[in-house]
Amino acid sequence: MAVPDDRLASLCAELPELRVLLRAIPARRALLEQAVQAARRGEPVGDYLRQLGIVRDDLGVDEFRGPGTSSMPWETDGGHSVDGVYVCPVDVCLRLHERRPGDDLPTCHLHDRPLRFEPDR
Repeated sequence: MAVPDDRLASLCAELPELRVLLRAIPARRALLEQAVQAARRGEPVGDYLRQLGIVRDDLGVDEFRGPGTSSMPWETDGGHSVDGVYVCPVDVCLRLHERRPGDDLPTCHLHDRPLRFEPDR
């Protein structure tokens, strides 16, 4: 199995917004979709992200950052809190999402699957 990639986590979290931002620029939108397809095949996406300006060569890290992941434990019917985070459903990225009461189930936008809950992580 490949080492989880933080660039994939950012791409996954930001994909819906990126698609909206690039809808009027067909060539760049096509490049974004090529990155998505490469990620789904388990191939590196760094070159695509650099071409899109999402990754800077000098830093080697992504510049697109989604909302922070501040913690808020869930309360169950019994009043007990459950600490945990939602993680990549296919274990290929380092995305962590802490769901707040009332939020929709977080989704992996690269694989079109819900994120997997991991308690006490």
